Amino acid sequence: MDEVWDKPRPDATDRCDGCGAQAYVISRAFGTLMRWCVHHWRQGKEKLLPNVTELHDYSFLLEEA
Repeated sequence: MDEVWDKPRPDATDRCDGCGAQAYVISRAFGTLMRWCVHHWRQGKEKLLPNVTELHDYSFLLEEA
């Protein structure tokens, strides 16, 4: 069964799949749920976006801090 994103927002357990930093963007592409820090999301989003079927962008939380 595919992993489902059902949290109201990411927490400390959600880590970037690329570097392990706090994840603020969660996406599903190619059937896989992926977590991204803002840096890696901005770096790769142009290539990834055409294949994203689900997207949760919580980068605004950084502005609230």
